[in-house]
Amino acid sequence: MERRISRQRPLFPASGEAKHDWWIISQVAQRMGFSDAFNYQSSADIFREHAALSAFENDTEHELRDFNLSAFVHLDGQGYDALQPVQWPVTHQQSAGAARMFTDGQYYTSNRKARFIPITPRPPVNAPDNDYPFTLNTGRLRDQWHTMTRTSLAAKLNAHRPEPFVEINPADAERLGLSARSLAQIESRWGSMLARVDLNPGQQIGSLFVPMHWTEQLSSHGRMGAVVNPVVDPYSGQPESKQTPATIHAWPARWYATILSRRPLQIGGAEYQVSVRGDRYFRYELASTEPGKDWRAWSRALLADTRHIDDDNCWLEYSDQQAGYYRTAYLPDRELQACLFVGPDCELPEPGWLGSLFAKIELSRAERLSLLSGLPPKGEADIGRIVCSCFNVGEKTIRHAVQAQQLQSVADISACLSAGSGCGSCVAELKEFLTKPS
Repeated sequence: MERRISRQRPLFPASGEAKHDWWIISQVAQRMGFSDAFNYQSSADIFREHAALSAFENDTEHELRDFNLSAFVHLDGQGYDALQPVQWPVTHQQSAGAARMFTDGQYYTSNRKARFIPITPRPPVNAPDNDYPFTLNTGRLRDQWHTMTRTSLAAKLNAHRPEPFVEINPADAERLGLSARSLAQIESRWGSMLARVDLNPGQQIGSLFVPMHWTEQLSSHGRMGAVVNPVVDPYSGQPESKQTPATIHAWPARWYATILSRRPLQIGGAEYQVSVRGDRYFRYELASTEPGKDWRAWSRALLADTRHIDDDNCWLEYSDQQAGYYRTAYLPDRELQACLFVGPDCELPEPGWLGSLFAKIELSRAERLSLLSGLPPKGEADIGRIVCSCFNVGEKTIRHAVQAQQLQSVADISACLSAGSGCGSCVAELKEFLTKPS
């Protein structure tokens, strides 16, 4: 949106003998007889051609296109490797790029004047009605990008908002019998999704918000693209993603479960499933409208290696079948490998302290005794849900500091805990701790 290009570096080395996409396409083209046109030796070759095309028939005297990378036409390999983010146009006259455009009053038109295009505004094509009375809005979250193909690999970025959620005004939620952290089904004429309920007084009555990032690879029914109406702008192709008529109701889950595991798992048998990358562990949130399982047999088959499935010395276990609760932990040699928490509602332990146990080679006796409670032993801090991703500061830590030290501003919180002093994206949420009752 600000015309900034940046050279992206690989996050990981290629697997096995995998080749770059540009190399594969070039090899196929060469074997089809197009060697001269596809004689690329590196990605820098392709970038130079890209820059040359942007400059083609786009010289300074007759420049009619704002996208111009002519300064990079002869960029060598070393310069390409060191290329820093820059805002185009990048020409020999503007070799450092252009932070602002049109400061000279000249535009990319034949007469160099700006053109105003009159339009006739129209309301949304699909309006709310009795069957779909809510207006569904979508957008980004502060810690994620697009479909999370990169950002979901960072445990720190997943800690704040690990699951798809739906923001709804508390008045609407009370009227519909929706409680915080429970699961709701959002439906439109085009599809449906499942999401955690987030009560937000800042959300307008009659409106819903769901994030855009989750795909079926990370959430079985958390893809908002299935719900959004298919109307697009006739000129830009931009979808009408802010104005989808929708309805929402409680999803009748019969059980909820949280799993933390040192290794990735292949899990089936739950309509709702979200996978989250943690720090040294993988987290899974599950729920289903089907009856519960034989949790003891199911967890041992899923979580243990074959050597310790029936070795009771490797397991901690709590069960209340009548109430629908089951908890277990798998600890061969006192090192936490996995834990499972099941309940009839969404009130399951926060993974903050539990996740920290995967950094330890051996758990202490106090930690093992506390593990199935999901709470740290007396005297150890429970930071709660992460609010500040930069400095790993949780909501319980913030709430305690605000109350104990009578903090009055975000600046006070930052001075005390560092929260909000990094990227600043949590500042709005920090303000809420100054106004919320304890």
